[in-house]
Amino acid sequence: MKEVNLPELIEYLVKEDDFVKAASGIFDKCSDYLGIDELCLMQISPDMENVTVIACSDGGGSVLGAVGNSKALTDMPWLGNTVCETAMDNGGYGIYIPVFLGERAAMYVCSYNPDGSFSKEQVKLLTQAALILQNIALRKNFEDSLENSYRLLCNILDHVPAGIAVLDKENSDILLMNRTVMNSEAMQNAVGFVLANYDIECEIKFKDICDAESGRWFDLDFIYIDWIHGESVLMCSVLDVTDKVRDKQKAEYQANNDYLTGLFNRMKCERDLKYAIRETIKNETKGVLIYLDLDDFKQINDNFGHQYGDVLLQGIAAELQAIEPITHNCYRLGGDEFVIILRPEAFDKTDEVISQISRIFTKEWNLIGIKYNCTMSMGAAIFPDDGSHTKEIMQNADYAMYKAKKNGKNCFLWYKDSIDEKMADRKYMVEELVNSLDYGFRGFVLRYYGIRNLEGDRVYTGSRLFFRNRNCGTLNSSQFMDIAEYRGLSGRISDYQMENITKLAGSLRIFSDIRSRFIAEIPPMNLMSEKYAERLTARVKKNRAEPEDIVLCISDTLEFRDEKKVADNVKHLREQGYRIAISDFAKGSMSLEHIVRYGAELVIVGEPKGKEERDSLKGVIEALKSFSEIYRFNICVGNKLILMNN
Repeated sequence: MKEVNLPELIEYLVKEDDFVKAASGIFDKCSDYLGIDELCLMQISPDMENVTVIACSDGGGSVLGAVGNSKALTDMPWLGNTVCETAMDNGGYGIYIPVFLGERAAMYVCSYNPDGSFSKEQVKLLTQAALILQNIALRKNFEDSLENSYRLLCNILDHVPAGIAVLDKENSDILLMNRTVMNSEAMQNAVGFVLANYDIECEIKFKDICDAESGRWFDLDFIYIDWIHGESVLMCSVLDVTDKVRDKQKAEYQANNDYLTGLFNRMKCERDLKYAIRETIKNETKGVLIYLDLDDFKQINDNFGHQYGDVLLQGIAAELQAIEPITHNCYRLGGDEFVIILRPEAFDKTDEVISQISRIFTKEWNLIGIKYNCTMSMGAAIFPDDGSHTKEIMQNADYAMYKAKKNGKNCFLWYKDSIDEKMADRKYMVEELVNSLDYGFRGFVLRYYGIRNLEGDRVYTGSRLFFRNRNCGTLNSSQFMDIAEYRGLSGRISDYQMENITKLAGSLRIFSDIRSRFIAEIPPMNLMSEKYAERLTARVKKNRAEPEDIVLCISDTLEFRDEKKVADNVKHLREQGYRIAISDFAKGSMSLEHIVRYGAELVIVGEPKGKEERDSLKGVIEALKSFSEIYRFNICVGNKLILMNN
């Protein structure tokens, strides 16, 4: 027997050989040291029914026969958890040294010595060999367990929807990448982008990272974890959120943009304007809000169809966006109404922008094969000079546009030029109008005047409404009704005037023999209402007047979206017994045709100012005179009746 060289056995602990090869090598060394050829490693099944030879020395092929076959080995009741040496029937000795895995002796190092029992050195060396094999088995089991766990982890991660990548903490080398990341270059690009631009020193989340090449969006979560051998690694989970981002973008687009033109909508306009006003106040700069409304847009829809109007709106929107300073600051508030915000950085280009907008409406539009010329009315206000709050500046710019339209359309008007000297403090006047209406029309005064014919008989009684404003003094209806109409107050004011007129007409019927026809202006909203005749008749009846006492006056300066509807409603009022007058004739767009259409009893021509205007009205009056004999209507200029046909 050679001298035992234990390090030669121990070196198998660090070798990368598989277990069987390591066991065979150890047995070969032991055979040389012990001088025994019969060495093997046997594994007994947990049920003690089967024995398997795992490894043996080069000369150990017959060891199983020498120490007993499978059945004989499993019949040994004394075979257990300690070293066993026993005499064999053929005169030799067998030794069995357990190799433990956990708490169970799973294998045995078996040897046969035909020359007698084993020496202490032989038993010691075989025991040491068994311990070395036990450690190798445990290490291999652990490595196999890790490998199996790693495979299981990879298999699990390959079936999750998120991408998973495990990266070396020091150099970001990839240690693991599941199939989702492996198959997605876009995900790899997103991870690479974050690692290249950020130092990941702690747990962190990145939202909505876009891969420019694919256009896909990702959320990335980075955390540090302990890896297989206890080292700290960086794990990244990548979730494709493209559909969510696109749904969000779509929802934001729908919330902020007009569906027809693609321009921003009112809600976005108010948010942007609020920010712009705050910016101008903070930096002591100025901006401009422009309101734009198409002239006679309804005629397109009525005469050609809504699809033609839609094409026009889309074309105008595209032209507005093509103006560079306002490309991203155009809004459609609804219908044919557009708004443009000129931010402080573009304030010095205001005149140029207004000119460019105006030029849009000098060309001829091709609407699905139909040529159409469209004009617009435009108003503007400067912020914060004309208003330091969103609602205020929007109302003022809108009012300037409203006045531009009232002044004849197809023109531009600054807010400061849309109000006269008495209305300079318009904000407070509007507040007082509202307060007055809420407190029983406090401050309103209704005055009456007679319209006489050439013989001096009073034929009609006109009425004029005044409003005493603490900031602006006493205003006549021509000075405040525009604002009242603009703010939606004209209906209530008209009801107040009609209530007083019908009360006076009823009193005259009851207490006097005097009869008069009272002229009352009727606002556009009432002319458009099908139920106005019912409300008016109820008021006339309540105040004991008669419909024939009331002359409903329609101003020539009014414009209606639906003229047919107005004509039908006026006809219904006439059938109820009310009489119709047209005032401000020749100042608006009405013609002799309208006198016939509305069945007017009275036509009032505005009082001329100056010789030129007086001369121009002469022809109008002469034409009216010739028609009045046929259609039986009366004519007056201002408050003077010049022709009466009963």
